[in-house]
Amino acid sequence: MKSEIQKQKQIFHQPHQTLLIISLSIFVVTALAYGFMKKTLDISIDNVANMRSQIRSADMIVTEGRFLNTLAADTATNRAKVRSHVLLRDKAVDLIVAIESFGQKSGSRVTIVSIDSPKSSQASSTTGVINMNINAIGPWSSIMNVLSLVEGLPYITSIDSIRMNILEKENWNLDFKLHALTI
Repeated sequence: MKSEIQKQKQIFHQPHQTLLIISLSIFVVTALAYGFMKKTLDISIDNVANMRSQIRSADMIVTEGRFLNTLAADTATNRAKVRSHVLLRDKAVDLIVAIESFGQKSGSRVTIVSIDSPKSSQASSTTGVINMNINAIGPWSSIMNVLSLVEGLPYITSIDSIRMNILEKENWNLDFKLHALTI
């Protein structure tokens, strides 16, 4: 009888062990599948976030490009006007000739004492300044006419360090610095 009970226990006990092993195997497989799917999903979410970031960056670049194109179109006439009033580096001789012609136009003697061209570091930049020391000698009205002609130059210029003194009864000496913007 005992042997029969033991046989029944063994038979009854064996299916439980088999079911337990099957259940644990299914659990391990399911856990591994869950881990694999979670990792795959995390990678996919990161890829989507990166793509969205790239799309936003590209969209900003396109938007900036459109804005710059619109700005360029809207300011084309103003930029052309400014360019026409800025002295081109290779046209500096035109400015020198114009200043030297002021002597005949005003009835005085006008000379360019010195010219300081843009330095090498400035020459590589987009804008620069040509500095000139100018001297004029003549009657008061002629000297004032020289200043008026210099102020009427068709370039962006500034005048500083104006010095005037009388030489004789009728003749005055004018020294000043002229700065001309160049591109």
